[in-house]
Amino acid sequence: MVRARLLGAVAVAGVMGVSVAGRAAVVTLGAEHEIRVDGQPFLPIMQWAQCPSQIAHQATLGINTFVGNGCAGSATSLEYLDACAANGVWGVLGNGDLSVKNHGSLLGWIFGDEPDLDGNEVEPATLKTQYDALRAQDPNHPAFTTLTAGFYSEGSLPAWMGGSRSRYDDYPKATDVIGFDIYPVYGWCQPSWLYKVGAAQSELIGYAPTNGTYQWIEAAKTSSKWCNLAARLPDDGPYPEEIRNEVFQVLANGATAIGYFTHSWECPGTTYKQFCLSAAQESELARTNAQLTALARPILSPRYTGAVTTSVSGGGRLDTIARSYDGAIYLIAVSIERAAKTATFTVGGVPSGTTVTVYDEGRTLTTAGESFTDAFAALAVHIYVIDSGSPSADGGAPGGDPGPSGDGLQSGDAGPTDGRAEASGLASLCGCRSASDGAWLGVFVLSRGIRRRSGSRGQPAAAARSG
Repeated sequence: MVRARLLGAVAVAGVMGVSVAGRAAVVTLGAEHEIRVDGQPFLPIMQWAQCPSQIAHQATLGINTFVGNGCAGSATSLEYLDACAANGVWGVLGNGDLSVKNHGSLLGWIFGDEPDLDGNEVEPATLKTQYDALRAQDPNHPAFTTLTAGFYSEGSLPAWMGGSRSRYDDYPKATDVIGFDIYPVYGWCQPSWLYKVGAAQSELIGYAPTNGTYQWIEAAKTSSKWCNLAARLPDDGPYPEEIRNEVFQVLANGATAIGYFTHSWECPGTTYKQFCLSAAQESELARTNAQLTALARPILSPRYTGAVTTSVSGGGRLDTIARSYDGAIYLIAVSIERAAKTATFTVGGVPSGTTVTVYDEGRTLTTAGESFTDAFAALAVHIYVIDSGSPSADGGAPGGDPGPSGDGLQSGDAGPTDGRAEASGLASLCGCRSASDGAWLGVFVLSRGIRRRSGSRGQPAAAARSG
């Protein structure tokens, strides 16, 4: 029965992909704040600021959404979206070119990068005016906004905010889907900060409880030009298992989309490259993205309403989220520890003797009482499928189908430019004001100034929401 559901999850993955027609899609938010395309739940697996020529290869790795025209100086918005259509993927544009609002591959719009960044200093009220204008002109596509991690309690608050994080209560009101990035390895050369990825995601949900949320994941084979990890040279970027761990940390803390940042200014053989990954990193992206695509509906389904608790041998952090889909409980478990651990999960309402299928690992476990135990290697991720004994009320459609009129989006509209109109250099790809002004690399500067909280490696706030 569970195997049939697993196969069913894979079968419906086709619905999750792009079905480019001659008309624009109606893109909305569902009851779980997930993106829906023509009423169907969709899990964006995003890539940042690529030229159209890069799309074909990256689509083979399971990337289904390309955000920001990385060759805006030489490729038009129409050419960019046509390249997306040719490869069966979606595009999100940031230049406010409403001439393409009816293109069949347009998923949405993205505002200028990091409005909260020192030097950008865009007030939420200003962004709200832009948002209202955009939504008035195009009510069928949501707006995305990427913030810095200034909202994060372990992060550095932008100086212009005068010591108050109150603006972060208002930024989510000026967009539909809100995200950020924090790059422990790439941006800071601090692998021990990996836990901040999930912890900050959890805090973002607190500021944006009714928005879709996402996070950009570091995925380049080098570190940034701001630091080096001597022990990892010459390729001192995140390990494949760290990339995978970060992806599932984000999802285990409530995100409804993920994205990758693959740019490097130290890529071997060149000074800058939009896509700089090792063969092992590409292989991991393909594996992880294939699982996300197959499990998109369970990932976007309602949270399991029963109690779920976790006990880790010897202590340590393990992030979990449990969701209900088609009569089964899907439990994502992510170890943040770099040592092997054993964890015991107790899932309220599950009978003793229930079979637990460990997704994509060819093995099963059995509950004793309401509990089961499993081993975790360093930074391991396991996905458990547990037969809950009763089908979901909607017969398998995760979260129901609100349709175009039940979108949950805020009304309003009109996008500013993305801040990446130039086709090359820092200014075109990082949200910097210009390549010559020495601005910080916007896509990871948000984590600049973060200080680890003394002794703080405990479960983030999201732990209370597990299940």
